[in-house]
Amino acid sequence: MVVIAVGVPFGVLWEVISLGVLVGFNFANASLIQLRYQNGGRLLNKRASMLTWGAMALSTIGSYVLWKGYLSKEMSSSQEERGNEVNLFLGLGFIVASMCVVATLAFTAEQIAEHQDAADVFRVPFVPWLPAFGFIVNGLMMATVGWSTHLVFCGMVGSRGGGGGGGGGGGRRSLSSSRCTCSRRST
Repeated sequence: MVVIAVGVPFGVLWEVISLGVLVGFNFANASLIQLRYQNGGRLLNKRASMLTWGAMALSTIGSYVLWKGYLSKEMSSSQEERGNEVNLFLGLGFIVASMCVVATLAFTAEQIAEHQDAADVFRVPFVPWLPAFGFIVNGLMMATVGWSTHLVFCGMVGSRGGGGGGGGGGGRRSLSSSRCTCSRRST
């Protein structure tokens, strides 16, 4: 990773970091939805999972089409070119479709019961609506980054083998190997 970073200008690295943070925020938003729909740690509700990832994909595509094809051109005072209305309606269509997917999730899938012990449930208001709105906002901010930076970002992620933490290897660990096995003692 350091070898790649040495050959990349700092301005591009800064945008790559911003892009990575926004992607991380989208995964955090998706995780909030997953937890609320009983997919915390294990996939128990496959339909909710598919709807969550579908909403994230649709809102991201819509945000990119909306920004790259319409808003960036309309908001730029230096460009003579006007935004394409087809991209405006196409981007908004994807975003509306993502909200329809979220509505399907919200009104048909079973959430964790409200009466469960507070220690067992991670409470966040307005799930799945607020995280889904985060998908859109993060997508719009990611779309402001240039395509060349996206390529550098993909190259850096690809050079890591697709993930892993800050350490070496980049491999995946199973949930059972990373789970804490300590017990609490009452004193």
